[in-house]
Amino acid sequence: MNTVRYSTIYRVKHGTSGKWEIFLTGSISPIVEFSSRNDALSYAHYLSDSHPGSLVKASDKQGLMIVDKNEVLNENGR
Repeated sequence: MNTVRYSTIYRVKHGTSGKWEIFLTGSISPIVEFSSRNDALSYAHYLSDSHPGSLVKASDKQGLMIVDKNEVLNENGR
């Protein structure tokens, strides 16, 4: 299996403030917060679409990682 490497990963997670936060690779502070998970995911995908070689990863409220569909497609060579 080929390993796909991404230059930038945008991580969406539920923060302690109750808002959905977007983090850039290696960042300890969120770059932006949203009240809605869907809004946070939409914006993270907008950012990712603007930066080739990037990926969005998200977790649910319990912190379980949800794999982005683009990652699955890229790893399967599609």
